[in-house]
Amino acid sequence: MNIRNSSLTMLAALSMCMPDNAAAQQTTHSKVIHKTEDKATADAKVFDMLSSYSGGRLLTKVLDFSQSKLTDTNEDNIKIAEGTWFQVNSLRSDIYVDNKTRRPVFGKQYPMESAVNLLMNTINNDSHRITIIHHQYGNVKKKVMLPLHAIYQVLATDKEIYCSVTKIDPDNIEANLVMHQPESDYIHMFIVRIPIKELFKSEGMFTAELYSNIPQNNVTSIYSNKENKK
Repeated sequence: MNIRNSSLTMLAALSMCMPDNAAAQQTTHSKVIHKTEDKATADAKVFDMLSSYSGGRLLTKVLDFSQSKLTDTNEDNIKIAEGTWFQVNSLRSDIYVDNKTRRPVFGKQYPMESAVNLLMNTINNDSHRITIIHHQYGNVKKKVMLPLHAIYQVLATDKEIYCSVTKIDPDNIEANLVMHQPESDYIHMFIVRIPIKELFKSEGMFTAELYSNIPQNNVTSIYSNKENKK
């Protein structure tokens, strides 16, 4: 997986891609959840769904790699179950697999691989929590805290999920998590910050910036802007 130290540039690029005038807003309207509602309404609905979450059964992907053809990595015991990419090659649906158990990797020896698998909703663990700053249309920002698994129950039941690690240092992992709705051609993008000390802790706490209802063709622009600013 491509590692990019670029979270601040990503935030700047995202704000550049958000519509700030009526003409741009009209273009965006055709790409949001309901084509008859504006982005402000669609964003508000996303926040309402997250903030009103009242619990539910943990839903993780049911995966069987026993007969899968896996790709080698630099670690002898770690293989990759290759998925697909979305718009840019670094935004992928790959899963890291323990070659002995043929299960998704999740352990302190492999923090980056574990973080990716957790964000890809393959780890049966409902103890993590996440504080989200939701950036809505009109420079509105709202905050909500909820279980990590809730974002998949609320927002991803009908969406494809992709992940790209953008930064790793001794203390933190940062990644972009994208939920894509193919029929409507829009995405929700989380920029997630995971303190490594919280990753394997019971009730570990993460933070994220959420940009909702982004036209999917803006993803390439976001990454292009990010590369140009390096």
